Amino acid sequence: AVVESDRGNLRLELEHHHSALAAAKEDADVASNAYEVERLSFSQRESNFVQQVHSLEKRLAAEERNAIESTKEQSAILAKLKKEIAVVESDRDNARLEMEKKKMVLSELTLELFKTK
Repeated sequence: AVVESDRGNLRLELEHHHSALAAAKEDADVASNAYEVERLSFSQRESNFVQQVHSLEKRLAAEERNAIESTKEQSAILAKLKKEIAVVESDRDNARLEMEKKKMVLSELTLELFKTK
């Protein structure tokens, strides 16, 4: 009867351990599933960040190209304006010289006119 009692106790203890093991396995499965959900969520967020960075890098490159083109256009406009200014200044200087020449000729003619009187 003692042996039967020990067997019964061992069987109850074994069932208790099996039950505890099953509960631990179920807890581990739940934790594993929760971890997998978190891992997938993190992976998705990371993928979104990578896409955002890539998109921003493309925009930055496009803005840099536009800025370079704009700078080239502005430089060309400035160079053209400087040439136009130089031409106008040269024309002005030539007109002054022409005026000075005509003034000198007029002065000479005036002197000649007074000499003859």
